Amino acid sequence: RGSAALSDGELLIRLSDGCLADMRMLVATSVVPNISALVGFDEHGRPLASSGEREALLEQGRRWAAHVREPWVVLVLVGSYIIITLVLGIPVVGLLTRLLLRAAGRKVTLSWSLDEPLALQQHASWTL
Repeated sequence: RGSAALSDGELLIRLSDGCLADMRMLVATSVVPNISALVGFDEHGRPLASSGEREALLEQGRRWAAHVREPWVVLVLVGSYIIITLVLGIPVVGLLTRLLLRAAGRKVTLSWSLDEPLALQQHASWTL
């Protein structure tokens, strides 16, 4: 490249033939086999036997994906609750309370009406 100035991000390194041979050897003996073991395929695209490192990385990826998906699940659940309670006017907590009381043997009607009192003393949070 001569005496031309280097731009940002460029690096000029002068290597001997011996250094280049060492780098090729490192890539051939260390980098390619290790990457192949992690990816699960050799450099020709043939599948390899699964390694412990690969399985550990896959499991870590599954846990991370589940963690990243949590806010979306919560968003959908909260959105569904708001639509059901506010838009459709169905008191979910009150309905679930009535179902639990009915399962416990209490005589309770199972309607969606807020005007219908429970068989027990109604608590304000049951109809939220």
